[in-house]
Amino acid sequence: MNADHVDARGARGLQVGAGGVQYNYFGVAPARSSYRLLVERIAPPRLEGRDAELAELAAFGTAAGGAGYTWWRAPAWAGKSALMATFALGPPPGVRIVSFFVTARFSNQNNRIAFTDVVMEQLAELLGEPRPAHVTEAPSRRRR
Repeated sequence: MNADHVDARGARGLQVGAGGVQYNYFGVAPARSSYRLLVERIAPPRLEGRDAELAELAAFGTAAGGAGYTWWRAPAWAGKSALMATFALGPPPGVRIVSFFVTARFSNQNNRIAFTDVVMEQLAELLGEPRPAHVTEAPSRRRR
């Protein structure tokens, strides 16, 4: 083995150490969802006049033993996406959000394939796991 070069192809982990300190790394890097960038595009720079609704969402998200889901309905252009995107970007402490927006602004985000792909990526990130490969027929969005 050459001290200047280590061939780690096929390795399932890495051990590095010197001076009595040792670090062990195993597996692949956890997933990092890029969906937050899309949510930032949906959210307005400043949401005005919706404090009561944001408080209601916060109460729902932090209630112990509360309902498993909530359903918000309103006519088109009522600001549902703006409200939910704002909440998704700034949830109360201890609340973790997995979001998916169906909106005419992003036509490739309106089917089960997109939903599964986006939600799986976010769940993998929350769990600190790598994104599962080949979950759907969607093209890979992995960073190279």
